[in-house]
Amino acid sequence: IRFPVVSVQDRIARGVHLLLYVLLGGEIALGYMARWSTGHPVMAFGVPINAPFAAMPHATHVFFSRLHHWDAWLLLWVALFHAGAGFYHLLFCRDRVFQRMLP
Repeated sequence: IRFPVVSVQDRIARGVHLLLYVLLGGEIALGYMARWSTGHPVMAFGVPINAPFAAMPHATHVFFSRLHHWDAWLLLWVALFHAGAGFYHLLFCRDRVFQRMLP
């Protein structure tokens, strides 16, 4: 049985993709928790989604809000790194990685 060779570059690419998905999911979950911690519903496409628990202490709201804030910044920086890596492959490596990302 032959297994494909997985380079360090492949592992980094898969790790960055996984990190982007985790950060995106975390951003959504933390946003819901920040809103629900005040006891207010989340509005999704005009439909209110009520909190499954009662209002929490203000410190809990601040905690979720700060996590939501910093997760957004981390998501932005990782996405910029990801885009930069794509352009690096397009302009310097010329190895068709960028073309594989296009539809």
